[in-house]
Amino acid sequence: MKLISSGDRIKSIRSSRQYKDWRKKVFEKNGKKCLFCGSKEKLEVDHIKPLALYPNEALEIKNGRVLCKKCHKKTDTWGVFSSYKDKSNIHPVLRGDLFFKLQSLPQMIEIKDKEIGFSLKYVPSLKKWRAGYKFANINLTKYGDTFEDAIDEIFIRLKYSK
Repeated sequence: MKLISSGDRIKSIRSSRQYKDWRKKVFEKNGKKCLFCGSKEKLEVDHIKPLALYPNEALEIKNGRVLCKKCHKKTDTWGVFSSYKDKSNIHPVLRGDLFFKLQSLPQMIEIKDKEIGFSLKYVPSLKKWRAGYKFANINLTKYGDTFEDAIDEIFIRLKYSK
């Protein structure tokens, strides 16, 4: 089993040939000018849905746009979780210990050449939250009465597993 952090996954995406092709196609689609102001100076390719939050949509052409640096800085997607920036870099619900645990959990687990993503889901039939990694016959999940409890359980399970 190989644990893949969100940072490693983003680095892998950004260094791939597919990512370079995606950037080129987004530039071509937008006419090599800022979608907002029309500038042709200091252009950047922006993910409409942030790469850190939506890595599975990272290479979709419709999720890209060309912006100049000045316009890019004004968007909700400038920097991770920027729409939540006030005095804190993160959404208030994710502050403290819970945020540390979420950051520490691997975004993906690779087992037998299959990547399994982390999920957090409410299961109405059980009236519980499920956190973990589940795919076909692979089930590495834990349940809790609150999403914090479920995350605590999966965090502990992974922390002490080999």
